[in-house]
Amino acid sequence: MATPFRHSLFLTTLLALLLSTSFALAQDDSTSKPKTSAKKTTAKTKAASTPAAKSSTAKTTSAKKTAASTDAATTKTLSQKSDAATSKTLPVAITPASGTVYVSKNVIDVRQTANAKEAKFASVARPSALNVFEETTAGGEKWLHVKYNDGKNDVTGWVRAQFTVANRNELVAEPYRKLDFTPQNKPKDYPGNPRVPVRGVYVSYSTAGIIAEALNKNKPNSLLNLAAKGSINAFVIDIKEDAGMMTFKTQAAEKYAPEANKLPSVRDINKFIQQLKAKNIYTIARIVTFKDPKYAKAHTDRCITFKADGSFYKQDDGLLWSSAYDRDLWDYDIAVAKEAAAAGFNEIQFDYVRFPETDPVKKDPLLEFHNKQNETKPEAIQNFLKKAYSELSPLKVYVGADVFGLIPTSPTDERIGQYWEAISNVVDYICPMAYPSHYANTTFGLDIPDAHPYECVLATMRGAVNRNKAIQTPAIIRP
Repeated sequence: MATPFRHSLFLTTLLALLLSTSFALAQDDSTSKPKTSAKKTTAKTKAASTPAAKSSTAKTTSAKKTAASTDAATTKTLSQKSDAATSKTLPVAITPASGTVYVSKNVIDVRQTANAKEAKFASVARPSALNVFEETTAGGEKWLHVKYNDGKNDVTGWVRAQFTVANRNELVAEPYRKLDFTPQNKPKDYPGNPRVPVRGVYVSYSTAGIIAEALNKNKPNSLLNLAAKGSINAFVIDIKEDAGMMTFKTQAAEKYAPEANKLPSVRDINKFIQQLKAKNIYTIARIVTFKDPKYAKAHTDRCITFKADGSFYKQDDGLLWSSAYDRDLWDYDIAVAKEAAAAGFNEIQFDYVRFPETDPVKKDPLLEFHNKQNETKPEAIQNFLKKAYSELSPLKVYVGADVFGLIPTSPTDERIGQYWEAISNVVDYICPMAYPSHYANTTFGLDIPDAHPYECVLATMRGAVNRNKAIQTPAIIRP
């Protein structure tokens, strides 16, 4: 968690604006190039700036002339013979075809005929799925007659085959192809726990105690007032917070990190959740996963250390980091989540479900991560979330994960193990932390992203929506 109010009304309003905005890009396939964003300048930003997702390396065997860009933005198809744009003679060697292909270039053009000289009437972005029903060769290159949905309407037209791939995995960068992208079994709804479009706020460890007291003593409270007015309907409540403290006493902490139980802010968690639900407040349990100083102090042999002298690795805040490879830490976090589910929470949200930001070339070789399973960082994060999901789903509670704001537009895992498709595929909700203040200057072409919050969040969410198209069972995106 990077800011006190991660699910604020501010982001809710931005999301509402985004949902009313088309995510289609209007770039020509012959001119579009992936943009690069500036590198993170300090560890405090908590978001390394990276290039936007690169297109795959579909090879071109002959030079292509660029099609003149026009504003003939029509959705007419080949069947509309009366239109001047479709009255041209089509190549005679059209053969039936079937199957699905995926857009491998950032954006490709869709034309009424298999003719590169014809102006486009639509564009479709990577990694959209296209249903193929005809193919032909024209101008020395292969064309596909395809149909897809642009989010509003079905669109039919011709695209260049060289900008598509038949295997979905080809859209994934080589280092990540061993991750699990197969369809997952995710419930539409749980009985007694239906999915809710949330408008929520973050409730810290200490604030949870204040709200609990207000409920017990019938005192006024600003957040409860907002919920009563309908402005918000969900609380994201710290259960295991950034310093490793428990909001309520848990058996899990007693076993793995007893110090975490010393100062619970809520004495009766079951009563607290019942009181919130009586006010129709959807409850999300935030669990800080792998950044856990209390656990780290109790198990110093599992902390990330420097190989040379065994000293502990720390970031700017001076806190110890345990390794995300540590299976006992996995069990601890999942056990806490189970107790939260038993208390009545609707959803579990794993925050800091990642490795610390380190330089994989200069610093990682100097660090001891205790990687006994010989996993990559993305494999460890995905495997943890799969294990958590398998144990929490029977309890009829949803599972979510927070990711860095640049993960939706990064072609890598940002050195922290967060690869978009790998996480989105195995949880119910994925939450990109699109805080404009956390983006380096010139990210998304914005001089100061913090001064352009709408454009910054829009670019992040556009990337998230497009990345979700690459998998069959993506998580619901919730900024």
